[in-house]
Amino acid sequence: MSSSKFRFCLCLASLTDWGGKLVGLTARLAAVIHLAKWAGRDEQVDPCLIPLGVDSIEAALAIARWAVPHARASIGLMAGDDGAVIDADAILRWLRKREAAQVSRRDIGQQFRSRFDRDEKRLDRGLEVLVDRGWLRPVDQQGGRPGRPSLRFDCHPSITNPPRVTGVL
Repeated sequence: MSSSKFRFCLCLASLTDWGGKLVGLTARLAAVIHLAKWAGRDEQVDPCLIPLGVDSIEAALAIARWAVPHARASIGLMAGDDGAVIDADAILRWLRKREAAQVSRRDIGQQFRSRFDRDEKRLDRGLEVLVDRGWLRPVDQQGGRPGRPSLRFDCHPSITNPPRVTGVL
């Protein structure tokens, strides 16, 4: 399984009910796209007798991938989420791209300054979600440098080195 496919599966881990339905939804979308391509053609061919094309399946997969973050956001809102999970997800995606073993609160704040500029507590709530779920671990601060120390976090090893899945499941 490629790294992007693994990340796609990881983002469905918190959506077990919805994620389980995604496969069937994707198959139905592929069928609808296939039928829509054949609608209005002059040929007297029944589109149900023509096998689904790869392009219809790929289009359905693209829609399914697009739907996942929207499902996560709407399910989070229905569960009374104040946006912390969505903010944590954005931070986690950035950490995966960055592939750093350690990060500071200041680094994250700088990266997302347009997102958290007006409400510093949002940043802290997003970081708290990542700590609670084990993605980040606060590092003990060492003195010695002047000024206020920036809170630092160790990143979970799978952020920088995602597990490899081998064999047939």
